[in-house]
Amino acid sequence: EVQMADSVATVKYYCLTFLIAAVVTTLLDVAWINLFVLPQYQPMVHAVQGASMGVRPLPGLLAYLFITLGVTVVTPKDQLRPFRETLFAALFGLVVYGVYAWTVCALLAKWSIWVAVGDTLWGPVLYGVSAFVTSFISYRCGVRPPTPLLACDASDRGRYSNMDDR
Repeated sequence: EVQMADSVATVKYYCLTFLIAAVVTTLLDVAWINLFVLPQYQPMVHAVQGASMGVRPLPGLLAYLFITLGVTVVTPKDQLRPFRETLFAALFGLVVYGVYAWTVCALLAKWSIWVAVGDTLWGPVLYGVSAFVTSFISYRCGVRPPTPLLACDASDRGRYSNMDDR
């Protein structure tokens, strides 16, 4: 079991959870894209840009980097309450994908509203499932988040001097 008493352990925690989340989000998203998105996107992209859709590797890699950062760093860590952690990750995914989907729909006249709806709904699934699976795997491997990152309720506040109300 990894003890989170120092900065080395904190870095180790984030590196391990980042790697787990990167694999999980990539597998989920590639499956989603191949099964559901490509048939919808290909004709719309062709109508918008006048050419077939193609993947540019560097922007694609950067997109997955940001998704993984969102799952591992931005959403709160609470392995003791996995439903809460999953819910916050799903909400974050809803916001991220909703902003993307509806911005594209607002700017591109030939973009389908139904694709925007699908993208918006996919965000919470991707982020929620990724956070849950990442937390589950890391917990089973003995990797714990740094103590101050664990969500606390009112009864825990006295334990952590840096968690007082401000």
